[in-house]
Amino acid sequence: MTIKDIAKKADVSVATVSRVVNGYKWVSDDVRNRVMAVVEAENYRPNYNASVMATGKSNMIVIVIPESVSPFFAQFTSVATKELKAAGYVTMLYQTYNDEAEEIAFFGSPFAQMADGIISVTDGMDKELLMKIIQPLREKQKPVLFIDRYLPPDIADCVVNDNIGGMKSAVDLLYKNGHHQIGIILGRTGMTIVNDKITGFHQAMESLDLPVDNRYIRMGDWTVETGYLETQHLLSMPEPPTAIIACNNFICEGALKWFDHAGLQVGKDISLIGVEESSTDTMLFSWLGITTLKLDSERAAIDASRYMVGKLKHDPPQDTPPETEYPMELIVRKSVVNLNKNES
Repeated sequence: MTIKDIAKKADVSVATVSRVVNGYKWVSDDVRNRVMAVVEAENYRPNYNASVMATGKSNMIVIVIPESVSPFFAQFTSVATKELKAAGYVTMLYQTYNDEAEEIAFFGSPFAQMADGIISVTDGMDKELLMKIIQPLREKQKPVLFIDRYLPPDIADCVVNDNIGGMKSAVDLLYKNGHHQIGIILGRTGMTIVNDKITGFHQAMESLDLPVDNRYIRMGDWTVETGYLETQHLLSMPEPPTAIIACNNFICEGALKWFDHAGLQVGKDISLIGVEESSTDTMLFSWLGITTLKLDSERAAIDASRYMVGKLKHDPPQDTPPETEYPMELIVRKSVVNLNKNES
């Protein structure tokens, strides 16, 4: 059955059938009931692709993420999906693993062209290349919102976490507790967050007149294995750091596994600060007593979703500007040793 067949059987125009099946209000109850009786009797389903081609709207928003197992990405997508569904949009997830080729494939695909809007939490592509890749989307006036990625405001909107300020607060806490030799472990992928975290670390150390020893800056993947191996490397050095900043939850888990293997007690034999706690794993970090930098993934997801819906309806919320920066909250627990107290 086509929409024309439905219109003929219900003795109405094609436009009237379209208004009924799309839920428009300005149709009388008598006409609506007559059309829906035919629709249900014939088990009619609208042609989605034809509707998209005809209207230019899919009511679909794609959320692009590196992967779905991280607590931050899992909570972000869960909250965003709920917000967007309430606003009448279907959400699709696309994983890129922060791989440049995967991002190029997505942004150049018909899938991206079909979406009404895109929220991207990935950061695996060079800025100049990214701006070139999303140019066709801009020409079609499809809004693209980036999380933790800086782009010029005339290219795309951004919602970012203050990784530079967060690293400064972490280093400051360690310094106040007598730590001068500080190690940091992070992944290589995710250009903006990696650069911001390293920049924040350097700036914090330099502001405290502490030397930056590049041997203490270890990079690998954002995995438990990297946390384990790089922690082992740092603490096997002739002059090991007295504290380690683990730059995501998996790296933090790996560091804890190596401490346990080596018989070291966090908060007594070694100091550790985790990064990227979200509200879904707060109970775990609290139980373990790990000091962390916390991301407000729920607020970021709500703001990003509402801002995207506002852009699509040409009425973005005024309290969420195109470039919003969220502070990272330092949650102090029991994993930092006070060396000043030990010396006295």
